Amino acid sequence: MFYKGETSAMNPRQEMFGGKIVLIRPLCLAEEDQIRLYAQENGLAAKVCRCPFGADSKRRYVKDIIRQTAAGSPDINIKTNIFNSVTRVKTDYVKLEGIQS
Repeated sequence: MFYKGETSAMNPRQEMFGGKIVLIRPLCLAEEDQIRLYAQENGLAAKVCRCPFGADSKRRYVKDIIRQTAAGSPDINIKTNIFNSVTRVKTDYVKLEGIQS
């Protein structure tokens, strides 16, 4: 939304290239802290992000914004609201007239 001007998400099961590739994300709804704790409790080795842009990415930046917003509003589930907002479009308020792209 911020950088590409679109709203999209990755499904827990995503077919690509006409079904030639199927991505399955069994932990898509698990929080990273939950996954880290599970891995630690079960002696699973931690994987280090080897991406040269991993520490300074737009994804990391937006993740930090969400984390800070959630910390400032502990009584509101910010992440759940973000996920749910995709299915709660108020079409009465969506007017594209006069918006320049």
